[in-house]
Amino acid sequence: MNITLYDTPVLLDRARKVQRQLRTMLAPYILLAALPPRGSVGVNAGNLWASSVFQGCAMTHTSAIGTRGILTPSERLLLQAVRETTREICRVTTRIWASGFIAGLDPLYPADQVLDADSTRTLMGEWKEDIARLVSWLDWSVWVKCRPACSVEEMCYLPTWPFGFFSPDHPVQGLESASKLWPDPNEGEWKRPQPKCIRRLEPYGF
Repeated sequence: MNITLYDTPVLLDRARKVQRQLRTMLAPYILLAALPPRGSVGVNAGNLWASSVFQGCAMTHTSAIGTRGILTPSERLLLQAVRETTREICRVTTRIWASGFIAGLDPLYPADQVLDADSTRTLMGEWKEDIARLVSWLDWSVWVKCRPACSVEEMCYLPTWPFGFFSPDHPVQGLESASKLWPDPNEGEWKRPQPKCIRRLEPYGF
């Protein structure tokens, strides 16, 4: 979806491919009864009819965990993290699939009328915004990259305490208290470290 689409055939083809991929992802959770109310395809409609798809996607793999036996605090924390992450991914995925279904993009339930290019373009713009918000919410390190890319003699490094937070000539040894070693958590790179290119061999050049 990360392209500018002006040609109508290309636009509709890309939208149908996205919808087909979403259906493939959600296929294990799509019930035959998961259909919008009659007459709602192609017009504005809510997504309540797709709630069973969302529930299946969000809960199938984790609902039985913890029902037998006792989980340790660490295990409960991990389970909560997995459930919340899965829930948000499934919420966004189901929402996008349902909106495409209602718009008539689903290959198994095509619209009776010809698809409108402007409406499809607007819909794909909404999809892109939903995905961007999801990626921002997930904030996974796999998406953290150095831009522009590092040279062959460099590597991309995400500053990790204490390396990279002080310049080489910083008077660390002269500080009176160990607590003063910690930078202000509300300022600079400590709040949100940014990737940077450093040498592969010493001196690294933090």
